[in-house]
Amino acid sequence: MTGRSAALRSRHARSWDTRRIFVTLALGAMSTLNACGLVPAPPSPTPSAPQTSTRPDSPSPAEILPAGDPTQTAHFLTATSAHPTAAPKEHSTSTTQADRAEPTPTAGVPRLTPTIRPTATHHPPAPTPQPSATPTSSSTPPATARSDISVSTEQVTLLTYPYHDFLRAEQDTLYGMTVQHLERAAYEAAAPNPSPRNYQTLVIENAFLRLTFLPVLGGRLYSVILKSTGQEVFYHNPVIKPSRYGPLLPIEDNWWLAVGGMEWAFPVQEHGYAWGQPWTYEVSSTPQNVTVTLQDSTQAGRVRAEVRVILPAYSATFSIQPRLINGSDHTMPVQFWLSAALAPGATSVVPDTRIIVPVNQVVVHSRGETGWQLPGPRSPMPWPVAGNQDLSRYDQWSDYLGFFAPYMQASFMAVYNPSADVGISRIVSAGQIPGHKIFAFGLNFGDRSYTEGNSQYLEMWGGANPGFWPEDDIQLAPGDAIEWRETWWPLAGLGGLTFANEQVAFNLLHGSSLRILGARSQEAILIVSADGVELSRTSLDLHPSQPAESPIPGSSSPSLRIQLITPDGVLMADYQTSLPLAGTSL
Repeated sequence: MTGRSAALRSRHARSWDTRRIFVTLALGAMSTLNACGLVPAPPSPTPSAPQTSTRPDSPSPAEILPAGDPTQTAHFLTATSAHPTAAPKEHSTSTTQADRAEPTPTAGVPRLTPTIRPTATHHPPAPTPQPSATPTSSSTPPATARSDISVSTEQVTLLTYPYHDFLRAEQDTLYGMTVQHLERAAYEAAAPNPSPRNYQTLVIENAFLRLTFLPVLGGRLYSVILKSTGQEVFYHNPVIKPSRYGPLLPIEDNWWLAVGGMEWAFPVQEHGYAWGQPWTYEVSSTPQNVTVTLQDSTQAGRVRAEVRVILPAYSATFSIQPRLINGSDHTMPVQFWLSAALAPGATSVVPDTRIIVPVNQVVVHSRGETGWQLPGPRSPMPWPVAGNQDLSRYDQWSDYLGFFAPYMQASFMAVYNPSADVGISRIVSAGQIPGHKIFAFGLNFGDRSYTEGNSQYLEMWGGANPGFWPEDDIQLAPGDAIEWRETWWPLAGLGGLTFANEQVAFNLLHGSSLRILGARSQEAILIVSADGVELSRTSLDLHPSQPAESPIPGSSSPSLRIQLITPDGVLMADYQTSLPLAGTSL
């Protein structure tokens, strides 16, 4: 394929063993988009400079979703009852569904099996107690909290290629939807050039955070800015350009838009197929919070998604509540994930970026071959040190790598840029959902065709499935739903990250001191103990924008216990760590 290395071709060929072909949404009428208020404004003569972020398609299976013309909305076809293994259509207006047969797991490797089998609204399994850090009860914010919430509509100007002129709609009989294939030969023969295009955005903000949504491009949460420092935590591609990655056959039809921000991925693995279509939204606001409810469709007879993003007035965190509903009359194999493209404090992932996943083993999804010796797909791998490389340090990533941390028992995972002293933590109750994933290209990965800024990004995922393989699909019965809740917290000034929950985040600085942020302003008491003996008790004023710092008393004990409680005794965090604390400070 034009512009693609032999290694990249080989990677895609391997990924087809577990890749299925799925459907994207058809382009709709401009009148409907106008009614939703989602039509981008006319192109501006000069593009503004949005935050640059890159996120090429992940080199693993089906990571792409075709998108339509951003100036149009989507109409949804009524789902047609079809067996999951129905043979593909032979005529040109029907897409070939990839083999749904279950691949044979790697010998000797534990097989990921789904445990979420909803019978009505999804109720996740009860959390297993967390071994090293267990957040317990939380204090409710005061009803008198001052509201610093605002809601507005703005626009962002992005250089955009005319990809929508070269899309071909095909039908998926299982999901009753259409998928857009890119006629790449014709597209490239036209020698397309990008032009400035204005996209309408929705902006919500409080005193600490500014969140920007791009409803017309998959309802994505496009930008999150930490107001105390002015830093962006998401990745933004400087150009909207179809990549060569995707789940479609023939492979020349594959494409996906590496826009950046946070996407909602369903009903199939990886990026699904709703990332490029217009979504509708509603906004509700109270003195306590503002909620944006995003919907890909209200069409009956199909799987549809609803995502609520909640920004409290008093907190530097925001919550996400995804919900997937099977509105069809037949059981469907589904995947449901959210995916954030990250480059905290920069336009591209920097070499000293730290990847914080508090587990000791992960499962490889996909990996490159160059420069390292790592286990293959489906194999367990020690984390963070595998072989002679510390994979928590991005500068030791020789090639691309994607891995799952299924059923992670810690409360958080995070990405931190120590040079810019900013990062973001994804917080979800231990055991609530099985899906946790990291993917990134290595620094020397050669393909940057998805962008024109030579930038890269890192993906952090959360989902209802333990993995992307067919056996991880949830068989969602008619009328059933899957839902969960998680919290995201942009962080700055900690110098790194040791622990986070919905109330506090802290970093142990080489065992000598503790640097702490509160999700909201409040008083707290820090208790440090060893072997059941209290070593110190310190009163602190916690704040979302300015870390508090406290020394850690010396101790001959091999471990310390760090607790934070409110003045009235409510436990905020309980963390047990072993000494020495090498590596906790980034």
